[in-house]
Amino acid sequence: MRKNLAVLALAFGLLASPIRAADNEPPATPPIVQQLYACRAIADPTARLACFDQQVAALATAEQAHDVRIVDRAQVRETRRGLFGFALNLGNIFGGGDDDEAAANEEGVNSLTATITSVGTDASGHRLFILDNDQHWVQTDGSSGRSPRAGMSIVISRGALGSFIARINDRPGVRVMRVR
Repeated sequence: MRKNLAVLALAFGLLASPIRAADNEPPATPPIVQQLYACRAIADPTARLACFDQQVAALATAEQAHDVRIVDRAQVRETRRGLFGFALNLGNIFGGGDDDEAAANEEGVNSLTATITSVGTDASGHRLFILDNDQHWVQTDGSSGRSPRAGMSIVISRGALGSFIARINDRPGVRVMRVR
């Protein structure tokens, strides 16, 4: 009983905590990109072209040195899909935090559909699912039911309070957690 009350108190404390504005703001434009944008304000065409040439060369050098990464929406979507299930606080680096429902909806990462390649148990005795995308998920609730097998379809969706629900071959859902 005390444990349940402590969990509820913690949950309500997290829900009631203020959200910092900085967590909801997009990341600042890197200085090297700001310098490139500043070239647009130069009135003299020759000086503007020289500025663009210099700043584009600096941007290319920074990208080759891995100081700057340029990614498109498809790469962001693929990265978000690959990180689905992990409780990472990445801020807005991928267009919204992992808990940002609007960004997740926009990128289509509120659920994952895969095929189970193997089923086993982890070190704690929980059922372990290895998927065809090499993600590893463990069942966290005590539900048993029929044992899943390799080749079965699995759909993992976001649940309440950061949890995840897995439906295997359209059976009732079980709670799962990504471990790898």
